Amino acid sequence: VSPSDRRVANVYLEIINRAAEADELTSIWTPLAEAAVIVQPRWHGLTMTMERVGRLGVEPGARISMRPGSYQISLTGLTRAMHPGQTIPIELHFVNAGRVEISVVVSNKQIFSRKAGEKAPE
Repeated sequence: VSPSDRRVANVYLEIINRAAEADELTSIWTPLAEAAVIVQPRWHGLTMTMERVGRLGVEPGARISMRPGSYQISLTGLTRAMHPGQTIPIELHFVNAGRVEISVVVSNKQIFSRKAGEKAPE
């Protein structure tokens, strides 16, 4: 199922804190969704649920990978269809770094972050 066929999509990316002090990701915004939140899987017996994480701490020099089975960004209430290869803007809001604007590219089943000039994943 592609993101264009549903009202929820997940964003996978990597956050690296190159600063000398800790930081926290406090919120996310994109014009493509009514809500964008950080979630992580939690097991309750044999059932897994995705639970919202209010803030995500990032220690100096730390690398946090948002990927399936770990932290990820959940976009809910998609405001329009998304199509593979489409680039969408996302704003990450940090306590110290402030607003960080990134672009992500839509793939068939997931959204991956992309650096400027980088080819979209297949």
